[in-house]
Amino acid sequence: MFRRRNFSGPSFTLKGRADFRLEPRLFLLAHAAAFHVLLQLAGCALKYYLFTVSFTQIDKMAELIQKKLKFEVEKYTQMQKDVSKSMSARQKLETQLTENNIVKEELDLLDSTNTVYKLIGPVLVKQDPDEAKATVSKRLDYINGEIQRYEMLLKDLEKKSDQQRELLASLQQEFQKAQGLAVGKA
Repeated sequence: MFRRRNFSGPSFTLKGRADFRLEPRLFLLAHAAAFHVLLQLAGCALKYYLFTVSFTQIDKMAELIQKKLKFEVEKYTQMQKDVSKSMSARQKLETQLTENNIVKEELDLLDSTNTVYKLIGPVLVKQDPDEAKATVSKRLDYINGEIQRYEMLLKDLEKKSDQQRELLASLQQEFQKAQGLAVGKA
């Protein structure tokens, strides 16, 4: 099988023995077998690479979902703060409305001969009762308008808050699925 010939082929030494040269035909067979083994190893490496790529993509997807979830949670938190501020402002308006209704009732008990004083800073200033009634009436109209505006604002904020809550729930489910995929792939 191994012959000593004069041809230029790959040579190798077997355990200190003479230098052998393979015939080109045997050399090609040896290389074909080695290439086949390399292809099988490359296939495994390719599968590992694809697995790693898909695992990396799942990790990136989970990371992106997590970032979006964090952003949306901050947005939802800000919405809740806005709702809280609006409710607080509305409560103040309700208190002012109650106070001004009491003042209006008291002014309605008076007749035109009574004297009305208005507090301006530390000083009480005499005021016409009809003018005081008109001022309180205008103030009541303004307060009622503001209360209605805040009610509409609160309805709008509640609607947006509900939509945001639904978005957060769906993002949280997506994130959990992505984490489950990442754990399943690992």
